[in-house]
Amino acid sequence: MTDLLLGHDRIRPGDVARIARGEATVGLTADAAWRQRMQRERAAVISRVERGEPFYGVNTGFGASVVNSVSPEFGAKLAVNLFRFHGTGVGPRLALDEARAILVTRLAQLSAGWSGIRIEILEAMVQLLCRRRLRSRRS
Repeated sequence: MTDLLLGHDRIRPGDVARIARGEATVGLTADAAWRQRMQRERAAVISRVERGEPFYGVNTGFGASVVNSVSPEFGAKLAVNLFRFHGTGVGPRLALDEARAILVTRLAQLSAGWSGIRIEILEAMVQLLCRRRLRSRRS
């Protein structure tokens, strides 16, 4: 049984703490209306990109670089390079509960909609939490 269904249940700080410590489980709602809304949001992102409209972080730079456009052939590399850029020289690894708290918080935000993220990505994030695939500074 899943304790918290994102896309349906409202997440609170205590929920984040319990999930981070492995005391509660998280999943995505099976609600058809939520899934349809997520698919509509995804389709809206794709449509904007196909029309060439600026879309922050998808076909533009980030932060002050938002004024720079990114061509479609480099769009897929944009997110990968952002993680590489921000993932270097950040100090020691987080403790497992810290990493899990960050992941579940981001998962909750993305499952609220509006980002255009694919449901498959959310499902993969849930699996990271459920299968304890995160590494900590102790591993």
